[in-house]
Amino acid sequence: MSELGESGFHQEYDQSDLKARLKVSIYCRMCRNSFPVTIVTNPRAQVRCTCGHKGRLEEFDVFTSPERMKDFAVFYGRIIGAVKDALRDNNIPLPPSGRYVPYREGFAEDESDIRFSYVESETHNIDYPTRSKMFSHRLEAIKDDIFDYHKVLTEYIEYSYSHRLTSEDARSDCYRVCHDDIKLVPKLIRESKRLKAEGKKVRLSFSSFKHLAILLEEDEQFKEALSVSRKARKLGLKGYEDRIRRLRKLV
Repeated sequence: MSELGESGFHQEYDQSDLKARLKVSIYCRMCRNSFPVTIVTNPRAQVRCTCGHKGRLEEFDVFTSPERMKDFAVFYGRIIGAVKDALRDNNIPLPPSGRYVPYREGFAEDESDIRFSYVESETHNIDYPTRSKMFSHRLEAIKDDIFDYHKVLTEYIEYSYSHRLTSEDARSDCYRVCHDDIKLVPKLIRESKRLKAEGKKVRLSFSSFKHLAILLEEDEQFKEALSVSRKARKLGLKGYEDRIRRLRKLV
């Protein structure tokens, strides 16, 4: 577990029983939020934050109590603030998001991870502009099928989101496709209800609200991020309560 010592935080694991289950508080440096989880105390166990970042337990900051986690959040926030001040003092531009996010290797290869590069088994060598055009062509070809269109939009959202820190085009695209997907929500729900009445099951999932809320918060558009989060909660999507509470304090 992570503890605060004279030299900062360090993380230790009880190697005597790697199958023991323990309730802990985990801090995610990618979105700077925390979440509780009950998990085996194995440093290689897989954990996924509500923001989408996934990795081994040892890649997160794990605490045995919410209080210690909060201490670390303040500690880490001060580090980020100091780095940003140093960049400004030396006339070094901040990353596009306005946040300093250090590069870290070893992230799990998952399409919704928050990281600097997107990895796919067959297309990882394709640059962002080319891949973006590929998405546009796919969307044009299936524009008459609302469910397939929503599916490809979701892929486009996650891909552009994962490149948002290194490409302004990707960031702009992510904003746009998130809004495009959210506009489809009423029609998607109507169509899914119609199919259900016909005895056909349709499973809907939405990531556009989550990604858009994070983008807006990164750009310090807190009022807009709060509005998106409330719409998601009203729709019945889970995992927005903590975000709403935090954003209320920032508006």
